[in-house]
Amino acid sequence: MQVSNSSSLELIQLFTNLLWANTPEGWILKDVYFQNTLFVTMFVPKTTTEQNELLSLNMELGFQKIRRSFDLEIIQKRKNDLWGLAADCVEEIRGEVENDK
Repeated sequence: MQVSNSSSLELIQLFTNLLWANTPEGWILKDVYFQNTLFVTMFVPKTTTEQNELLSLNMELGFQKIRRSFDLEIIQKRKNDLWGLAADCVEEIRGEVENDK
C-alpha cells in the first residue's frame, strides 16, 4: 500500500484503522495518540473455560488487557507497509493470548 505525503495524524488514523481491520471479532480496540506516540489497548474476551472458572469463584467475567505503543517514527518508516505492521501487531497479540491459556 503506497501512502502519499500524508500528515502525521492521517498516518496514525490509517494505521489505527488497519489495526482495527485486523482485529478478531469480539476484541475491543482503544487508542490514544499523545506526544508522537500511539497507545493501543486491546481487550480480549476471556475463554469459556476461564469464564466458567471466574463464575465458579463468583468473580466478574472480563477481558484480558494487552497494551502496545507505537512511536510515530516507526509508523512513518513503515508507511508503505502499514497493513503488514498492523497484521504483525495483531498476530503478536494473538500469540500472547494463546500462550496465556
